[in-house]
Amino acid sequence: WSDEMEVIPLSRRGRIYSATDVFVGQSSMRQYVPLIVGYVDLPEGVRIFAQLDGEIGSFRCDDEVELTTGPVRNNATGEPIFSYKFKKIEQLEPPE
Repeated sequence: WSDEMEVIPLSRRGRIYSATDVFVGQSSMRQYVPLIVGYVDLPEGVRIFAQLDGEIGSFRCDDEVELTTGPVRNNATGEPIFSYKFKKIEQLEPPE
């Protein structure tokens, strides 16, 4: 409720705080179920709730993720609604 706010740019990368797989969704989301949702911690100290783009069961706490976009549900006429999501950043295997 403060009047003292400022706009700051947010990072496109963060870390998973918590994630869960969802197997039942409302009617506008049925074609996207199962889906993954979670909280992503950004370096600026902001925690964001978002859908996660990836395979069911593949997200773990502290995984590094980056911003992406994609369909999250359908509108009343059945057209997809696009929004922000996060996807896992694949780590390269260290050389042997």
